[in-house]
Amino acid sequence: MCYDEYIHSDRWRRKRAQALRHYRGRCLICGELGADSVHHATYIHLGQERMHELAPMHELCHDAVTEVRAALGGGPGGSLSRIAARVPELEAARV
Repeated sequence: MCYDEYIHSDRWRRKRAQALRHYRGRCLICGELGADSVHHATYIHLGQERMHELAPMHELCHDAVTEVRAALGGGPGGSLSRIAARVPELEAARV
């Protein structure tokens, strides 16, 4: 199954909701409640993701992670903690 097809499927909607419940709606980047997006740390198990491969985030945090990941060379994978450590640096550069 391709990513675009999957990300718009009922199966993903259920998995996304499960991840948001599992992490109690807390953004894994800023730590605040109200996460509204779920980031894939890897696509290796796309469609059969393990919970530790999914990271709830606020949309703005997700955008920042995407930017940092691109700055680090793009592509899936990499440590979310390493990426999260760079988010404040990126946010400061935007201001």
